[in-house]
Amino acid sequence: MERGGDVEVFLFALIISSFLFFAGLIIGLNFGEQKMSEFEQKLKESTEEIVSLNVILSMSESLNRSASCDLLRRVASNLGDMAEELGKKVTLMELEGKIMTEEYMRMKAEYMKFLINDMMVLSKVKHQCNANYTIIVYFYSNKYCDNCKEQGYVLDYYKLLHKESLLIFAIDSDINVTLVNALLSAYDVRTYPTIIVDGSKYEGFLSKDEFGEVLCEKSKVCS
Repeated sequence: MERGGDVEVFLFALIISSFLFFAGLIIGLNFGEQKMSEFEQKLKESTEEIVSLNVILSMSESLNRSASCDLLRRVASNLGDMAEELGKKVTLMELEGKIMTEEYMRMKAEYMKFLINDMMVLSKVKHQCNANYTIIVYFYSNKYCDNCKEQGYVLDYYKLLHKESLLIFAIDSDINVTLVNALLSAYDVRTYPTIIVDGSKYEGFLSKDEFGEVLCEKSKVCS
């Protein structure tokens, strides 16, 4: 039997996602040139943060391990916050209907490059410093997936439940750029949704209970 708290959190994740959708339709959020410019500036700042984190990683071998890992964790946490903020902006722009515009697609491609670089750097931090977070890569498609939206609700639920213990990187597989294609090839992604949990691949839709079992088994993150 499910605990009442779990059901409430799941419903909350669903309500928040639905609210964003209808708010975008009803209010008609105005993401004009100024908003796009703000997004690009934030993306630039986040990309520079990745460069800084890579430099710290390179220097860490000659530094005190404990001190360098404390610094790496702080920078990694800040980078995670930046990625989450950018993700929310992308979601709102998609809800406004900019998904097919040339400017949006260019921006989305740059965002995907950032996410993949972010994921690779944070994977290094996890390995080097035994960081206590689970890395989840979620491959979805807006063209070839009937239940990717529902899979997103499941991931939102567990992100709300476990917060910074889970780092979720949602990769739009329809974006035709080298880094996305390389990642698809590396994990041999052939169907959607596909989810990678700390290196282990799961193909097809995973229900809330099924994904919870995967997390508990692979990463010891149990509800």
